[in-house]
Amino acid sequence: MIQSRTVYLLLVLGLAFGAGQIGPNEAVVPELSDRDSVSFGLTEEGFIPAWLVAGPFEQPLVGFGQAVDADVIGEAEISPTVGKIEQTALVEDGEVAWKPFHSSPDGFVDFNTSMGWVLPSSEPEKIWKAKTGYAFTYIDSPGEQEVILKVGSNSSLKVLLNGETVHTSTHDRNAEPDTDTVPLRLHSGKNALLIKVGQTHRNEAPDFFGALRFEWGFYARLLSPDLVPVENIRVVVQTGAEKSSVELVSTFFFKESSEGLQQRFDLVISSLSEEQQAGTLHIRTASTEHTTALERIPFGESRHIVYLPAVTVETAAHANVALEADTVSWDTVLRPQPHYEIHLAMMSHTDIGYTNTQPVVKERHLRTLDDVLARLEQDSSFAWTVETVWQLEQYRQARSPEKFDRLMTYVRAGRVAVSPIYTNPFTGWISAEEMIRSFDIGHAYAREYDLEFSTAIYNDVPGLSWFIPQVLDNEGLSFLTTGINEVYNDYRMQRNLPKVFYWKGVGGARVLTYRTEAYNEGQTLGLEKGVDAVPLRLWERLHRLQAQGYPYHLILAVHTFGDNGGIPLNAPATAKSWNAEYAYPRIQISNLDAFAEAFQARYDSLPTLTGDWTSTWDVLYQGEPARMVRQRWVQHHLPTAEKMSTLSWLLDRNHDPLSDIIDSAYDNLLHFSGQGSGLEYGYGSPKDNLTTMAYREQYVQDAVLATTEVLERAMYRLSAREESFEGEGLYVFNALNWSRDTPVEVEFPRENTHQYRVIDLNSKMEIPSHYSGYTLRFVARDLPPMGYKKVRLERRTHAQSEPSEILQTHDCTIANTYYRIGGDCQAGGIAHIVDLESGETLIDEDEQETFGRPLRADSLFSLSFETMDVDEVKMYVRDERPARLVLVAERKDHLFAQSEYILWENLDRVDVQHTVNLELLTSPSEVEDYSVAFPFAISNQEAAVEVLGGFLDAGTDRFPGIEHDAFAPRRSIAIHNSTQTIRWAAIDSRVVRLRKEATGDRTTIYANLVNNFPENWNRWEPNEGTLDFRFSFTSDEMSFQPAATSRFGWEVNTPPVVRYTWLRSKPAQESFITVNGHQVVLLSLKPMTDRNGIMLRLMNMDPETSAEAQISSSLFDIQSGITLPILEENSISYDVGENLARVTLAPGIIQTLGFKLLPN
Repeated sequence: MIQSRTVYLLLVLGLAFGAGQIGPNEAVVPELSDRDSVSFGLTEEGFIPAWLVAGPFEQPLVGFGQAVDADVIGEAEISPTVGKIEQTALVEDGEVAWKPFHSSPDGFVDFNTSMGWVLPSSEPEKIWKAKTGYAFTYIDSPGEQEVILKVGSNSSLKVLLNGETVHTSTHDRNAEPDTDTVPLRLHSGKNALLIKVGQTHRNEAPDFFGALRFEWGFYARLLSPDLVPVENIRVVVQTGAEKSSVELVSTFFFKESSEGLQQRFDLVISSLSEEQQAGTLHIRTASTEHTTALERIPFGESRHIVYLPAVTVETAAHANVALEADTVSWDTVLRPQPHYEIHLAMMSHTDIGYTNTQPVVKERHLRTLDDVLARLEQDSSFAWTVETVWQLEQYRQARSPEKFDRLMTYVRAGRVAVSPIYTNPFTGWISAEEMIRSFDIGHAYAREYDLEFSTAIYNDVPGLSWFIPQVLDNEGLSFLTTGINEVYNDYRMQRNLPKVFYWKGVGGARVLTYRTEAYNEGQTLGLEKGVDAVPLRLWERLHRLQAQGYPYHLILAVHTFGDNGGIPLNAPATAKSWNAEYAYPRIQISNLDAFAEAFQARYDSLPTLTGDWTSTWDVLYQGEPARMVRQRWVQHHLPTAEKMSTLSWLLDRNHDPLSDIIDSAYDNLLHFSGQGSGLEYGYGSPKDNLTTMAYREQYVQDAVLATTEVLERAMYRLSAREESFEGEGLYVFNALNWSRDTPVEVEFPRENTHQYRVIDLNSKMEIPSHYSGYTLRFVARDLPPMGYKKVRLERRTHAQSEPSEILQTHDCTIANTYYRIGGDCQAGGIAHIVDLESGETLIDEDEQETFGRPLRADSLFSLSFETMDVDEVKMYVRDERPARLVLVAERKDHLFAQSEYILWENLDRVDVQHTVNLELLTSPSEVEDYSVAFPFAISNQEAAVEVLGGFLDAGTDRFPGIEHDAFAPRRSIAIHNSTQTIRWAAIDSRVVRLRKEATGDRTTIYANLVNNFPENWNRWEPNEGTLDFRFSFTSDEMSFQPAATSRFGWEVNTPPVVRYTWLRSKPAQESFITVNGHQVVLLSLKPMTDRNGIMLRLMNMDPETSAEAQISSSLFDIQSGITLPILEENSISYDVGENLARVTLAPGIIQTLGFKLLPN
């Protein structure tokens, strides 16, 4: 050996919370000597025994969680010594040092042992992750020679010799000796050998397709060309001026013994001696003494476990380490550690049509629940959580009543928790009514099986609408678990949100929210890989929680085998084995209800956060433009259809209220918007993906047809009561609870050649109208709330030719009473839009070029749009007076085929329609965003967006961590200042961006029309035909009034329902139900389940002030009103008069009222 056999130890003992650190009064052993390097021969089998190691370092991912190699240390030039610092985001303080390490007796260099015990940073635990570690040593050769490096590693491997890459391997595998053969040419003298090995999330995950072990490291040995160990090689490790060291670390691992609870302490020795030594550790406190024999200590870092009686307070201690050549003593402090309890909540994640086609997904969940039932009956400790009611409903439909009842017995007993939400829909897609009705089947189960739901889980979305706290509170649910998936969101929300908090949403309701890092977070505990993997994983996971400021000792670990997977059987078996050995951390087989009850009983002092966090998946990663447009159509028309069918039933209870058909429409909507929207790329064949998309098409088409059926049947029932041969006419129904003026467009048979005078039968006045292309158009005035108006059609002998004073046009300019729109006939764009009452221009002059122009962005996260070139554009006015004028821009052979700007006779709004020719889209390599801009000219602008649940301030009402500018408005947006408001509404477009322009005080609305996805995207649909996207806006000289903007959105998105027939003249109009209150909208009207009453769902559209609604009708018993659900904490002030009900709604809330029926 080149050095003395004397071992010099610098003993540094520290016992901090969860880690070893030097205490304020602790002694440091004086430095005794310096050495620059140590040298070793190869082992008898030729393995390289000594290394410097450093890590972990994060590696980037591409595609479906595939790790890619990234040089994070300057691999070609690295020449480390002990203690050299490298930067890494994965550890506390962001730094790791190169440290000496030895291979195991069988030659394995274990990175888990050498790098797994570092203290992690506060960075979130990622669903897909990859890290790497490095091992470096010098191979000292007496001369130039050829050798063979036999190497085997797990996961990725990279070998560099003297700065040059000589070997790589990128596929997942287990580490075995001699897997790869790498010829090396050694120079005379020292040769730098660097080996890099990665580990990914797959090393922790269940064994889907083969047993991938929880390991991280490699074997490396040097052989001669004759495949025998090289004899004349030395291995040299540079130590620099560093000394050997010792560290004692307090841990949170505890065991029970006959002497009571024992706490584990780790003695970490870093020896720079090439010789191994044995010794003893002696620790003395005021009440006890303990001596532990130390095994022979190898070169480099090694850990030695010591169990002492658990301390509950800081305890002074004296320690002594005696080795063969040295003895060191010091004073220190023993510190207590938390007693962690981990609730393992196993479930199967619902992802309909993601891993398999939809029918196969159903079968997978059926099989899982069969297995769950069997386990429940065999193992009294087994517990389960049903993630969605959809799973339970599939089981009820497919299994015998007896078997389903057996499963529900365990639900009643508490061993199976059920989250009562149907499909966990994307909350940026859905309406309030869809979200509320996603609890309907859960309600049915609660009634039939006498259940009380208290918790919910919402998995695999990066965020939720702030309507969720209100709807959960209304359902009596106090606890929400969110298994957010931020694979494509850079984990921003997890960096910015506490793990547990009270989430306060619109309307002021709050829910205790527990944020898990994913729906498969339990996999990260090592339970799938056996007991030996658990200590390292718990060490990393629990210290990460500490670094993130998590102060609680109860922890929820949601665990799935995967999307639509079965029972993760390894996990409970490992948990039982672990608990047999360890007292803490204790891993309890649990479920969501049990954890929520335990956590709420122990902790109530939690932070409160207010805001919306609708996910990026809801507003950015969406294809299927044609399906989305039809989904929006159903959302706009289905509430109308149900109101009309309910009214027809109230008027004649011999009619079926068509509730089953309406329920089927909502069921299809929730299937379409539910978690899971297409096969993941690589999970199925192209045929499988087409099948999956066909089912998604069916969801939408069935919802459209069901809505159409109810609309037409209900309209016939209502209008048939008024039919008479007295004369031709139109029955125009208004489904909103306020009177309004609105455009009417009704089609006639193509063969119809008649021209009509349109007479308002109430006022007896002629309505200006226009008929062409078998379509009659006019503006209906003063439509009664929740009722109808009749108009008489009198045939003309010739078309109406009277000039219109209200609607005027010249060249490419059109005007009505309220607005003038000027077009640029040559360029085909909009030059100006003027509010004629105020004289103000509405288009921002600085952004005039972008108004209504085709825009394109190369990425969903692009910060800028480019104006698309147009080779040929034709602008002209289509004269449809006296009903309306249409300014048209036609673009030849262009994606944005046509734009229309419409002014109606004496109607205070501008309608806009853009037609997109989908067939001109070609499959891109990356997602493309096509949008149109609405840059409005208001100074000192603010923006309010009506999302699910009500208005939010675009600048202040979203959670920290949301960096994008995309929103999912349900209907309307207000761009406003203290004196002016522009109300804007979208009918077909579901996503907008609100982007501050270069001027800084102007916000432009960018309405997304189409996202063009590559064909391998799992939400791709064929680009066929054209799509129309419609918008409206109006300007008012007033500050922002939420209810007024919301009413505008409702009016634009709730067209009247019209039927042509022969009608009697009287009554000329009728209102069936009155819900007065300018801030209140009637969301829905439906029969109660038992058909003995009806439900009215009301919403206060103003998020800041209370509203009173007055309800009257002769169709039900006004004096029987109750609030639903009947929960004391949800009750509100309610007074009943002789024929008038008054209800006060708190700001922004939705309230359901129930009324009994009158005698038939």
